[in-house]
Amino acid sequence: MSGISDLKNKAKLSFDEMFSDVLPVNPNVESSSLPAIVRNFHFSDKLEPEEEEQIEGLLLEGVLPEISSNELDADINEIKRATSEIKAIQKQGVVLAGERIFKVREILKFYKDGTFNKWLDLALGSRKTGYNLLAYFDFYTKLPNEEFKNKFQCIPQKAAYILASREGDIQKKLDIINSSKELKSDDIISKIKNDLPVKTSKSTSQKSNSKLIRSLQGILSQICEGKDDLSEEDRLELVSLKLILDKAIG
Repeated sequence: MSGISDLKNKAKLSFDEMFSDVLPVNPNVESSSLPAIVRNFHFSDKLEPEEEEQIEGLLLEGVLPEISSNELDADINEIKRATSEIKAIQKQGVVLAGERIFKVREILKFYKDGTFNKWLDLALGSRKTGYNLLAYFDFYTKLPNEEFKNKFQCIPQKAAYILASREGDIQKKLDIINSSKELKSDDIISKIKNDLPVKTSKSTSQKSNSKLIRSLQGILSQICEGKDDLSEEDRLELVSLKLILDKAIG
């Protein structure tokens, strides 16, 4: 019974307390010499009211008759704390992983082209994931203060990756971070695309135009093949289309 009791007591510890005995302090290493990201690592993160309500609803729905109301309240609090700790670990993990990828990239700059990409495939299984983490870390370190860093870490991951990797004015990015608190991921992404549109090069635009013209040629060829079946309304639409083409040609 003592073993089970110990497990229950261990489960009620915070992650900071749980791992205090496996993170020994080296008396020869000053804490200030550790990377700032590591020194500022916290195993807690405040849940949104909606998230707390969802946890409460989940346990109320799944509670068994033999569980007392006091036990239920205690379990709800423990689940909330565990959830907040997991979310914090995930957020810090993105930053820590990005930091490691940054270090590896600096080392592999002196190796053959493509070595870094091959390492990303080896370490992460996807270079896209690696570049997302790298962009996240790079943007995170450029944020002006801890308040903005905390707000940025609260943004849903997909939206955060897009914001971090998108080129644009830093002040516009800060404004997006400030306005993201009440927005869902899709709404934040839409705002990013509107406020920080992707700049297309002239060559990219030319390639896009060529592709559209080829598609239009194929469509017009099909129409010509079936011209005998065109209705009067179809012919009027084609006249309108001809006017648009004349305007495009200029």
